[in-house]
Amino acid sequence: MASHLADPEHNPSFTRGVFLGELREDFIFPFPELPAEEKENLTAILDSFRAWAEATVDTAKLDHDAKFSDEVRTGMAELGMMGLNIPEEYGGFGASALLFSRVFGQVGETDAALAVYFGAHQSIGCKGITLFGTDDQKKRWLPQCASGERIAAFCLTESGSGSDAQAMRTMAVPSEDGTHYVLNGEKIWISNAGYAGVFTVFAKVPVEIDGKPKQRVTAFIVDAHAPGVSLGKIEEKMGIKASDTRTVSFKDVRVPLEDRLGEVGGGFKIALEILNSGRLGLSAGSSRGARKILDTALAFAKERKQFGRPIGSFEMIQKKFAVAAAECYAADAGWIVCGLDGGSRRH
Repeated sequence: MASHLADPEHNPSFTRGVFLGELREDFIFPFPELPAEEKENLTAILDSFRAWAEATVDTAKLDHDAKFSDEVRTGMAELGMMGLNIPEEYGGFGASALLFSRVFGQVGETDAALAVYFGAHQSIGCKGITLFGTDDQKKRWLPQCASGERIAAFCLTESGSGSDAQAMRTMAVPSEDGTHYVLNGEKIWISNAGYAGVFTVFAKVPVEIDGKPKQRVTAFIVDAHAPGVSLGKIEEKMGIKASDTRTVSFKDVRVPLEDRLGEVGGGFKIALEILNSGRLGLSAGSSRGARKILDTALAFAKERKQFGRPIGSFEMIQKKFAVAAAECYAADAGWIVCGLDGGSRRH
């Protein structure tokens, strides 16, 4: 094997290898699976969640009411679902990425809005604190996130700044005494905004480099109840209506120096790392949700009759199901072979 191929940071997973033109069969044979102890944990978690969801989660009602009931939100917290991938030392379960994604898949299969609530909180909302926070920041914020006392949300997107984070207008200006930053700006389409108790916010900080004024994207932990934080109206969506999506505005919000996440100018890297986590989790939720749709369609095809026979008995319909099943399987495999627990963030 060439030396660069043996470097785990060069090609840490089968999926990354596909994009590099290097197909590493050793990453998929044997196929990735959970260790025996984690399999037992997964079974226990899924059994508890399924029993609770069957008795509590009414997808049609959630969509009609366009909000989660206190019973649903409290139930998720009491099950320990809101701290699943938060480290044990900070009050969470400390699940591996693969175990977390398996559970995410079950949540996505149960209800898409619930998957957004679950994922926006852990996969991106407080993930930055887990990955980049100081020990003090983790001790102050993560136990509250793990217990569900504070729901987290991720604030990056602006009206003129989406994938182009450098175009953001939100500013965080250091105070003259150096004790805090003054945050001003507006973020849009923020999942969990109305439920949130803490935000991970990205803003530009003015700096001087080689005698010239510059602005550098920086990450901050912001108390959602701090003076100057306000929410817009709930966005009306075609689906996932119980997921609370809003504009979040910041007007002269004082952010303590100790709540800056990482170094000044490190925000763009932090945002990308967090989004990688979110995409992997959402992949699991989406692929299992798609499988649930396929199962529902299959059940209908067995009941619906035309020309005196179930439509599922017609070859043309069977072909459609075969293609859909293959795509669901491939979607599942796609995130499983990303080397989630390989020690690298370059999936």
